[in-house]
This record gives sequence, C-alpha cells and structure tokens, in this order.
Amino acid sequence: MRIFLVILVLFVCIAIYQVTLNAFSYIDGAFSYETYLKHWIQVVSEDNHFMNYGFWDEEHTTLREANENLVSKILDMSELRARADATVLDVGCGYGEQDLMWIKELSSGIHLTAIDISVQQIQAASSKNTDERVHFEQCDALEIAERFSAEQFDVVLSVESAFHYVDRPRFFKGVHTVLKPGGTFVICDIVCASKTPTLLQGLVIKLFSDFLSMPAKNLITGDVWDETLLSSGLELVEVRDITANTFNPYYRHFFNEYVRNKGFPSILGTGLAEFSCAAQPFSYRIAVCKKV
Repeated sequence: MRIFLVILVLFVCIAIYQVTLNAFSYIDGAFSYETYLKHWIQVVSEDNHFMNYGFWDEEHTTLREANENLVSKILDMSELRARADATVLDVGCGYGEQDLMWIKELSSGIHLTAIDISVQQIQAASSKNTDERVHFEQCDALEIAERFSAEQFDVVLSVESAFHYVDRPRFFKGVHTVLKPGGTFVICDIVCASKTPTLLQGLVIKLFSDFLSMPAKNLITGDVWDETLLSSGLELVEVRDITANTFNPYYRHFFNEYVRNKGFPSILGTGLAEFSCAAQPFSYRIAVCKKV
C-alpha cells in the first residue's frame, strides 16, 4: 500500500510538472522563451532575462545572484580579464545579459560578437546595448563555420545552450574552425549523470528533454561528451563538475519562491522542490578547451 501511494504521488508531481510547464511556456505548440520568462523566471526574479541554472553558494542565494555568479566564473576561466585585446564569440547568447555584464569588466581592446538563433532575443539584446565593442547577430550555432572566417576568434564562449543543439558534434567542430591556433573555448553544458538512470530519473529525463528541446542524441554521459569534444580537434584542458552548485539549490529556491509569490500553499513548493532534487538525473560541467 505504501509503495502504491509513493508511486501515485510521483505521478501526480509529474503530471503537475507537465501541465504547468506546457501551459505557461508554449504558444501554439511551440516553446516560447518570452512566455517562459514572464510566467516562470520573472515570477521568482523580477525583470531577470538570464536563462541559466546559476552557480549557488553562501554568497549568492537569489536567482539573479546565482545567474551572474555562473557567468562570472565562465569569464574567470576564459582569462579574458587579463587580456588587453581579443576577439570573442558568445554562442547562444539569449537576451545578451552575460555579454553586457562581461564587457564592463574587460579592456577596451576586447570585442565581443554574440549570436543566437532567436531573432526576437537578438533584437531585445541589441536594444539594450550601448557599447560599440559588443555586436549582437542572429545566427544558428551550427553554422558558425559558415558565417565566420576560419581562425577569426581568440575565445569562444558557450553558456548552457549546447545541450539544445540537434548536432552538438557539428557545433564543436565549428568552434575548432573559428578559433585561432592557441585559442580558448569555455563551455558549460548539461549531460546525463548515469548510463543507467532509475525509472524516476528516466521519467524526468523525458520531461526535461521534451520541455527544453534536448535531442535524444544529447542524452549522453560525461565521458562520451569528452570524447565528442576531443574528436572535434580541441584539447580538453580542464573540466569541473559543478552539479552540487546548480540543480538542487536552483530547484529549492525556484519552487519555494514561485509558490510563495503566487500565493499557493508552501507545502506545494516544498514538494515540487524535493521531488525535483530527488529525481535530478543530470550533471552540470564547465570545460576549458584549447585549439592546438
């Protein structure tokens, strides 16, 4: 009887996930980032246009703080702060929040090109941009080798977007093409934590991949991800697993704040947060690569 009740509760949680995510994130059957921001992210974090899990620690305990902390760490690992000049490509820039944040911390000789497949997001980013060193451009991440010149960039950055791509290996090869010899590629990406997920984790993987357009071919573990990256010709210099600072603190903060701000019973937020943490099947990694 107890097992039956547990299973029932799990399926109720999954049903709530599916119904609410679809209701507040899709327009005419297509995923809408604008709707997602309005009905999800900005309920928890007002006027926030970041779309990453963030890096949570004792000093960064709100969604925006964690979002900014993550992209700050990406910048640290790129070592761009120490450079007087460089050409930089940010792939999958979304609304450009990280680019507008980064450029303020970089030398005048740094020039940043930021691309995204969404015309609307590029237009929104461009409308906020007042720095001539930053250029926003609509472009498919899989077509960077065709759009840009070979060996054009000193640094390529990718913040939590590559797991969406229908051909992630092609993206990695494109990065290799557009990087100068000795250039740096810094990426944060999401992979599966295990080759054999539990039944519950498998259900969450299905929900996550459907909701956030994560192709089945991208549901790979870290070792396979490493091999895919290396096969592009890039050298893997450093990999950090930051899972403990991403998913679980994000879910606990997000669901409890969302429920509180919506005036729902607090037990709902606690339940959704703990369900998300218990069933969380992914690993979150940051990697630094070089073109040799």
